[in-house]
Amino acid sequence: MGINSLLGLFGSMTFSQPWVMTVFFLLFYIALGCLAIVRPVAAMVMYFGTSIMNPQASYPIFMGIPLAKITAGMGLAVCLLNVRRLNFRFPLTMMTMAAFLVMACVSALAAVQPELAEKRLDEFLKVGLLTMLTVWAMADRKDYSFFFWGIVACLSYDILKSLVETQTRQAWVGIQGVAGWINDSNDWALALAMGLPLFYVALALHWHRGWKARILFGLAAIGGLLTLTLTYSRGGFLAAAMSGLVFLLLDRKPWRAVWVGCLMVLVVSFYMPGSYVDRVESIFGLGQQAESAWERPSDDPEEYNGTERVYYWRIAYEVMRENPLKGVGWGNFVKEYERRLNTTEGFVAHSTWFQVGAEAGEITLFLYAMMIVLTLVATFRAYLRARRAGDAWAQLHCRGVIAGIIAFCVGGSFLSRENSELLFVYIAMAAVLSGLVPRALPSPASRAADLTAGAAVRGVTGAVRQA
Repeated sequence: MGINSLLGLFGSMTFSQPWVMTVFFLLFYIALGCLAIVRPVAAMVMYFGTSIMNPQASYPIFMGIPLAKITAGMGLAVCLLNVRRLNFRFPLTMMTMAAFLVMACVSALAAVQPELAEKRLDEFLKVGLLTMLTVWAMADRKDYSFFFWGIVACLSYDILKSLVETQTRQAWVGIQGVAGWINDSNDWALALAMGLPLFYVALALHWHRGWKARILFGLAAIGGLLTLTLTYSRGGFLAAAMSGLVFLLLDRKPWRAVWVGCLMVLVVSFYMPGSYVDRVESIFGLGQQAESAWERPSDDPEEYNGTERVYYWRIAYEVMRENPLKGVGWGNFVKEYERRLNTTEGFVAHSTWFQVGAEAGEITLFLYAMMIVLTLVATFRAYLRARRAGDAWAQLHCRGVIAGIIAFCVGGSFLSRENSELLFVYIAMAAVLSGLVPRALPSPASRAADLTAGAAVRGVTGAVRQA
C-alpha cells in the first residue's frame, strides 16, 4: 500500500466524515477552553488555531458561527480573569504595532467608501488585540512552547487535510486554501512558506531524541514542502526557498543541516507534480515582460504569466502618491482601480506593500514596514545573545521566527496579504523571545570573582563547623 492509498484511507475515516471532524473540533474547543481558565495562553492557541484551521467553513455544527470573534472574546475574558498571571511587556515592536493600528483607524474613517473598510479594520483591530494579549499571556518558556506547539499542530492539520483531499481525486492536483485569510492557493502557499520554519525548528529540537522523532517531524516538514508544490505558486516557492536558506545560514554548523534539507527535497521531488518544475522555471526570463507590463498589461487573457501584477503595482503606486496621508481606505483599492481604468473588473495590488500604501497611505506603510523590521532586528539580537550564551533552545526559535518573517516579506511582495495572522503570530513570538533570552552575560572577570568569593565563603563555613 503506497502513500496515496494510505492518505486516501485515512481521509475516508476522518476528513470525509463531517461528524467525526465535528467531534474532533468540539474536543479541541472544550479541552483548550477548560485549560484557558487557568492558563491564558491556551485561549491564544484557540483563537489563532481557529483562524488557521477554519472549521466553520467545512463542518455542519460550526457553519454560520463567528468562531473567530467568540474565541477572541474568550481570550480577552480569560486574560482579565488571570490578570495577575500575565507578564506585561511593551517592547518597541508592540508600540510600533499600536501606532500602525491607530493609523489603520484613521485610514478607515477617511475611506472613500467607509463601508468597504469596516471588515478589514475589524480584522486588524482583532488580531492586534490578540497579538498583545498573546505577548502578555506567554510568561515563560513553558507558555512559549505551549503556543509554539499549538500553532505547529494547527498547521499540521491543514497540511494533512490538503494532502488527503488530493487523494479523493486520485491524483496530485492544485489545491486551494482552507478559507479566511488562507483563501486561495496563493494564500495557502504563503502561509505554508511562513509555517515551514516552525517545522524545521520542531525537527531540530527533536533530532537527538531518536530515529522515531526524526521520522515523525521529518515527515511533517516533508508534508509541508509537498503541499507547497501542490499550490503551483511561484511566489510561494521563492518565499520558501529564501526562508529555508536564511534558516540554514543561521545554523552554527550549516553543512550538518544541508544534507537533511537535501534529503527532504529529494523525497518531495518524487511526489510533486512534474508541471510544477516548469512553472517555477518560468520565473526566469520574465524580466523583459515585467518591464513592459509596468506600462501596459497584455490584452490577451490566454497569455497570463504573472507579470500582469507589475501593472497593478504601478496603479497602486500612483494611488499611494496621490493619497500619501490616508490612502483611499482599506478595501477601496479595487473600486479605485475600476474607476481609474473605467472597467467593471477590479484587482487587488498583488503586493502587500503597494496594497497598504494605496489603501492606507505612506505613513501607515512606513509604520507597517517598521513593525516588521524592528521585529527582525529584535529577534536577531536575541539570537546573538542566545548564541553567546550557548542557549540552543532560544537559538532555534529565533531562527524560526526570522525565517518565517523573511518568507512573508518575499511572498508578500507578490500577494496582497497585509492581514496575514501568521505575521502577527511571529511578531508576538519575537516579542516574547526577546524577553526570554538574558540581556547580558556576566563577564569572565566577574564570574571568576564570584567563584573566588564562593570558595572563600565555603572555607570560612567549613572552619566554623570544625571549631
